[in-house]
Amino acid sequence: TLAQPGIQQNPVAMLAIRKIMNLVGGISPVELSQIPSTPQLPTPAVPELAPTR
Repeated sequence: TLAQPGIQQNPVAMLAIRKIMNLVGGISPVELSQIPSTPQLPTPAVPELAPTR
């Protein structure tokens, strides 16, 4: 179970994702808060968010 559908409901996971996204793409938390789900953004540090092929 790499892709967890309820990961957005986990505040700890969201904080971790936002921190990683900020480090990777330099995205501010404000921009992330405006985007509930961002599967199209590059997240090499988060393989869990990558779609299973």
